[in-house]
Amino acid sequence: IPPGLAAIRGLQQIPFNAFDSPTGVYFLCKDQEIVYVGQAKSVFARVSEHKRDKEFDSVYFVACHVEQLSPLETALIHFYRPRLNISTMGDVTPVDQVILDALIDSKAEAVKYI
Repeated sequence: IPPGLAAIRGLQQIPFNAFDSPTGVYFLCKDQEIVYVGQAKSVFARVSEHKRDKEFDSVYFVACHVEQLSPLETALIHFYRPRLNISTMGDVTPVDQVILDALIDSKAEAVKYI
């Protein structure tokens, strides 16, 4: 698990052979680096689509309600600045910070395996 993700409450890893598909924000990772953050109503199905155009070796996600997808994804992109999300980069806004404060456990260990 990339060290930056270890502090996220409710983070789960997606097994590559998973079939059930929750709604949430997902993280594509390569060699312990977060390379892409995305959102989907069907996380597993969306991640499968990325296999043909993005290189990653692990996937993590945070389940959330559909109404929370865009604000959560935006806050996480602004915070982590993944290299494949270049077109949506920006600084962390006050709204982002409220979301991040609710999501990220600042007391978590640098690496925590789930």
